[in-house]
Amino acid sequence: MSSRRKTFASSARGEASDDAAPTPVPLWSQEPIWARDLVEEPVVSINGDAAVERACETLLSNEASCLVVYSIDGSDSSKSYDGLFDYADVNAYLNLAINANSLSPEDLERQQVEMIINNAKDGGDVPVRLACDLSEKNPMVVQTQNSTHLSLLREFSQGKHRVAIKNNAGEIEGIVSDRRLVQWLMTHAPSHPVLSATLQLPISELNIGSRMVISAPADSTIRDAMAMMSAEGVSSIAVVDHNGNLLSAVSVTDIGKLIVPSQSKSVLNTTLLQFISKIKEPEGLTDGAERYPAFSVVPSSTLGYTMQKILAINAHRVFITDDPNLPASPGGAPGNLRGVVSLVDILSVFARLAGIPNVDPGQMRLRRASSSSSSRSSRHKPSGSVG
Repeated sequence: MSSRRKTFASSARGEASDDAAPTPVPLWSQEPIWARDLVEEPVVSINGDAAVERACETLLSNEASCLVVYSIDGSDSSKSYDGLFDYADVNAYLNLAINANSLSPEDLERQQVEMIINNAKDGGDVPVRLACDLSEKNPMVVQTQNSTHLSLLREFSQGKHRVAIKNNAGEIEGIVSDRRLVQWLMTHAPSHPVLSATLQLPISELNIGSRMVISAPADSTIRDAMAMMSAEGVSSIAVVDHNGNLLSAVSVTDIGKLIVPSQSKSVLNTTLLQFISKIKEPEGLTDGAERYPAFSVVPSSTLGYTMQKILAINAHRVFITDDPNLPASPGGAPGNLRGVVSLVDILSVFARLAGIPNVDPGQMRLRRASSSSSSRSSRHKPSGSVG
């Protein structure tokens, strides 16, 4: 039987704390980098009246990470924006469709969910504008093309994953992602003394990452993983073997790309082990003798190495595991999972160096968890140490 698990592991310094703000690093006060120069994704847009199913197909056919959803005012043909639609929203929508007959009263209190259910009951298509940010992970943040890398960093360090960039006419002309800013930092930070030194620090000393790891055993199904990610408010989970050791990871994007083109609901019963064998091994991403992409770092891994790993495997996070070259901590938790580091955690390091206030990924996780549906996952806190 599949199960859900949240692993809590202690770290050398724990969750982020409100330490005294550091003196801003000089690099940030030099000539700014404009948002327009960091745009990496062309805009793929869709009319908000289009069906969710068509939006899903548009995501897939354009190999887009998200869609910009717009509406046209019939009186003057002016365009307004409803929001963004991405694979996290696809996952939330599919979960809603699968569980429509067993929703809790709390679920139905959400107006967005109620409107989607009512549209579906009427037998018509559900317009994608109703599904924008259904996951509550994909808000639309808009900045001008003359915004700077600092203003982008401020948004990303607060948990946003994308910023839409508008031109002087007020139209969205591109998307900048948190990954794009990490790429920029990876390119430019090594030439700056303070930032270069920061890249060499072990993640165990940087006060970043979460001790909570949301994982599922390899014999869980895709349906289980979808429900878990929706309930926990995350976009990916670790996949572990029967001993609790990390095998791989699956994300809402991985699952969406499998389910959207599928014509059969039976795909939902695919086990995660079968799934990762299908989608990960062909990618050709290996680490040593491992069959699947290595989604992990160890506590002694440097910030720079961790950034390179996340960028190389095209993920939003990597998991912290025990160092196989060191003896296991006595009385440690089952398995080798000890934490997780995300793009937000990484960018929070640079945000603090830039003097941006109120940067606390730990508090963001608590807010996200409290806004998600409560999970029946069991929790335990091992005594092993990340640091």
